Amino acid sequence: MTIVLEYCSWDLFTFLEQQTYPIDPRITFSLSHQILLGLNYLHRNRIIHRDLKPSNILINGQGEVKIADLGSAILLEPGEQEFEIEGFTRWYKSPEQLFGSRNYDFGIDMWAFACIFAEIIQGFPLFTSTNEIEQISKIAELLGTPDETNWKSIVNMPDYGKIQFGEQGRK
Repeated sequence: MTIVLEYCSWDLFTFLEQQTYPIDPRITFSLSHQILLGLNYLHRNRIIHRDLKPSNILINGQGEVKIADLGSAILLEPGEQEFEIEGFTRWYKSPEQLFGSRNYDFGIDMWAFACIFAEIIQGFPLFTSTNEIEQISKIAELLGTPDETNWKSIVNMPDYGKIQFGEQGRK
């Protein structure tokens, strides 16, 4: 299948590089609101994007946002499904994907949106890393170490026991 969109002047990555910070709150609101409307549309139609990132969000000359690159998108069917976890952009990957879970839902897109929202506000990615262990460590540094008290199903994640958290991740 081929999807044809009108010409868009920027992707969000390029657009943010050209901004002066702090960015105008009206721009932040408009971008965030439009991305959420797009995700709402996808999710209402049971579609998980799975690779949401600034370079997959296009902006036309009128400031309209288009969610693009649906090559990794999947249709969420009723019942439990297992999905792949490899091949998605690490900086926007959800913790459940990073811990190896193949059972996930729309929450992975919402995690990616939250990372993008932080990037819109601060002008640089929230979590950057060179590998998945470092990515999990950066998340733990900011949000605290995941364990059974704050994420009941974490112990069921395939890679949870493989990761040792240092003192920085404990909050």
